Amino acid sequence: MDRSADYVVAGAGSAGCVLARRLAEFGASVILLEAGGLDRTRLVRKPGMIAIFHNVPALKKRLDWGFYTAPQGAALGRRIPQPRGWERASMLDSEVIRFTMRNKDLVANNFMPTAVVTLESVPGAATDDETIFDQERAALVDRLGATGLHTTEITLCGDKAELVNYDAPSMGRIPPRKIRTLMVAATFDTNTYVATVTVQSTDPDNPVYARDTETVLTGFQMLPPDGG
Repeated sequence: MDRSADYVVAGAGSAGCVLARRLAEFGASVILLEAGGLDRTRLVRKPGMIAIFHNVPALKKRLDWGFYTAPQGAALGRRIPQPRGWERASMLDSEVIRFTMRNKDLVANNFMPTAVVTLESVPGAATDDETIFDQERAALVDRLGATGLHTTEITLCGDKAELVNYDAPSMGRIPPRKIRTLMVAATFDTNTYVATVTVQSTDPDNPVYARDTETVLTGFQMLPPDGG
């Protein structure tokens, strides 16, 4: 059996299959590689159904690779959910901003969607979570001019958390955008750590962005500093 070919196409998704077919039509020999399983399910084949399994953890494990970043040293070893198409950006890295990623394919209104992780340490294990969240929300209003804040109380890895949806006005060349921020506070030893995950876009209704946002926010974990 001849194992040589003119082209090797990695990935038998929509683009990979079309590319392999077009190359073959022009007389080239093609090897098409696919690591995933069979797609004999309506969740894959029926338009619009893909959003369901991305929001149901049990289904997502069966049909999605569930990519995470490598452990981020600046974020105390945490691994950040990293959907396809999102790439690491380091220009904003600081003592507070520990991780940023962006997606060039989802640019809208000259704005590239971003996901930003911040992490701060508040000395004293007795720090009140509600006070921390109040301060974080006040900072959104004072620093970003946030309006229309809608807050949902949740838990993350057993710790209190809040998910805040709001609007941010234009800032210089940055257009108005819709933002979602996850806030979580956790105490380890004598320190209380406050982490936020902020995702923003000028086109929040884009189905890919909406799906990726849920992946990032629901997959984020607040672990002890030495928890990896």
